[in-house]
Amino acid sequence: MGAESVYKKVKSTKKEDIIEAFKQAQEYGIYMHGHDPYNGTFSTIDSVRIDNKTFTDEEKAYEYCLDKAEKWDFAVAVTVDNGEEEPYTVIGGWAAC
Repeated sequence: MGAESVYKKVKSTKKEDIIEAFKQAQEYGIYMHGHDPYNGTFSTIDSVRIDNKTFTDEEKAYEYCLDKAEKWDFAVAVTVDNGEEEPYTVIGGWAAC
């Protein structure tokens, strides 16, 4: 089967908020698409790994997350601090589809 990139922006950099946002994304995927293990949502990813990295560009942060994430296993979260708004987190990964 294939993989589809998934993305979530979290308006926090706190570990507990990042984990909660990831869990909510998993629950939403199950709610919308059921328990299909190939539904192309965060629900097909087991966990989130929080890397101690900060980017000034959201697109580069997302590219990093996709490069480091593992299908089925984990998505990756990093901080974005562009100087124009409060720092936030980007979660990116590969969902099974």
